[in-house]
Amino acid sequence: MKASEKTKERIYTAAEQLFAEKGFTETSLRAITAKAGVNLAAVNYHFVSKEGLIKAIFKRYLTDFSLELEKKLNHYEQKNITPSIEELLSVFMELIVSIKTHSSKGVVTFMRLLSNALLQKQLFLHEFMTNDFGFIFLRFGLLLRNASTHKNMSDVEWFWRLHFSLGTVLLNIASIDYFKTLMKQEFKSSIRTSQVMQLMIPYITAGLSVGPTITDPDLLNAKYGSAC
Repeated sequence: MKASEKTKERIYTAAEQLFAEKGFTETSLRAITAKAGVNLAAVNYHFVSKEGLIKAIFKRYLTDFSLELEKKLNHYEQKNITPSIEELLSVFMELIVSIKTHSSKGVVTFMRLLSNALLQKQLFLHEFMTNDFGFIFLRFGLLLRNASTHKNMSDVEWFWRLHFSLGTVLLNIASIDYFKTLMKQEFKSSIRTSQVMQLMIPYITAGLSVGPTITDPDLLNAKYGSAC
């Protein structure tokens, strides 16, 4: 590995750890460079800015993941298969567990990064991920909705159910070390992260499958992408 690539990797490693532990707003480039043992010029050279570094970290995780997800969705399309919600979630969970990671804590780090991005309203990341990966996630979401027995559900309710589902995954995987420790204390037993992911599937499936509950006319008639 070239010296410049080693420097870049040190920046990645330090930034991921600090962003996951402290969040994006609380972590300065000075803290990252100090931990990585590089100067600020190295960050500017490789990533231009803090925002560019954050985007690069997410791109590293999401590129391979989205490509593998696209292969799965192409298979369904080519074979004219209509997968169930449970099957789609199983595919999604398996890909999350096998996501290419660059941290010793694996996918847990990425889930913490994504959780912090939501909690700290990093809206530029939403735009970035929509532009670079939005199409494949939209395809996945449409397949999920088509698999639902309640196709008359409003766009607003479906929007929230998808985000409730995402929240379930983020919270439990980002906090997996805590929950594993708690389980060991309470049950004197251990569990793998992949097993926890499998436990989420029927729970999320039930949440996406239950009938609509919204009755407010304004919410029922609101359409995705319409101006507020």
